[in-house]
Amino acid sequence: MITEAFLAVMDCNVIVVDWQRLAGQGCNTAARGVPDLGNHLGSFIWVDSLLLTGFSLGAYVVCNAGRQIGGRARRETGLDSAGPTCGGNSQALNRNCGRYVEGIHTDGRTRGFMNLIAHADFYPNG
Repeated sequence: MITEAFLAVMDCNVIVVDWQRLAGQGCNTAARGVPDLGNHLGSFIWVDSLLLTGFSLGAYVVCNAGRQIGGRARRETGLDSAGPTCGGNSQALNRNCGRYVEGIHTDGRTRGFMNLIAHADFYPNG
């Protein structure tokens, strides 16, 4: 669905990473795999006009991918960046991941968190 949504509004290349096998093993195990997954993803992308988007722990993955390419990604978006049990560490989405980083917090009180983490943080649910 994400691929179709992007392609419906713009001419672009879409890379979707299916990391269900790792992500489905619980937050702690998945969080330990984030740096390697992000670094691997970043090792084969080199485009400065890149837009990286990740949901929950996927936000950490795109941050690590962005760091792998020297913070040159044009934009990184974290959708409900993982929170209480996984957040607040050096792998988390933050301003240093790309040239413009935004955090969209829609579940900040339970699975996400409310902290300012990006250049722009949005709280659609208050």
